[in-house]
Amino acid sequence: MSKLKRNSTKIALAIIGAFYLAALSNLELNMFVKGYVAIAPFQLLALVFGLYTIYIQKFRGGQHPPN
Repeated sequence: MSKLKRNSTKIALAIIGAFYLAALSNLELNMFVKGYVAIAPFQLLALVFGLYTIYIQKFRGGQHPPN
């Protein structure tokens, strides 16, 4: 399950999810466009996470990342 220990973090994520759902349900878009709008932020987060992990692994082992 989730490794979130603090209740405040869980509550904050629940509120953000509720606002996202409310905003998405009020959009008057085509069903396919609405589906893409719902998934796009998660795709961007996955891309950023993947690039971050590659960046960390590349510079692990004594080398420091460039400034």
